Amino acid sequence: MRAFPAPPPGSASSIGGARDRLAERYAELLRTLVLAAPAPAGFDVERLRIQADRLAARRRRHQHHRPS
Repeated sequence: MRAFPAPPPGSASSIGGARDRLAERYAELLRTLVLAAPAPAGFDVERLRIQADRLAARRRRHQHHRPS
């Protein structure tokens, strides 16, 4: 079996680099949904706004049901 050289750290083909990029994109999406940050590139702004509104409403509903 032939071994392939490891890609340089942070390169597009690096698994670690891909994970880092995915984690950053996910964090951008969460900031949009939870903190009303600007929508990440490539996402439908209106759909994200609707989803953020629904998540906020759900959090408000569940706050009233928490035991004290």
